[in-house]
Amino acid sequence: MSSETQPFFSKGSSVPEDATPLYLEEKDTKKTKMILGVMLGFVALALAICEILAIVQTIKVNHLYALLVISLLFFAQVQIFVVLFIYRGIVPKNYFWTIFVISAFIIVQSISTAVICYTL
Repeated sequence: MSSETQPFFSKGSSVPEDATPLYLEEKDTKKTKMILGVMLGFVALALAICEILAIVQTIKVNHLYALLVISLLFFAQVQIFVVLFIYRGIVPKNYFWTIFVISAFIIVQSISTAVICYTL
């Protein structure tokens, strides 16, 4: 029987044992937690450095730099809520990739904040 005429699911078919699931497994949690911990630590470091730079520029130059501080704080708050919701089980574990997306946005915003603070 050719593959074109064979039914997709036959009565005797089963899922192969080596098939990888699409969701987060228990065996991946140690590695995933380590990667997320390193990522969140890097984000916290970038936020702290950029907050200090923006606060110094706010005091020295102009009070409009305070808007950069507020923007970074609100973005960090979103990151904290997403991490808490995922680890408390409110959001399913297979959405852990959103932590990486938000972390990338925070890092880009931190870089642009540092550039704005010392080029304008």
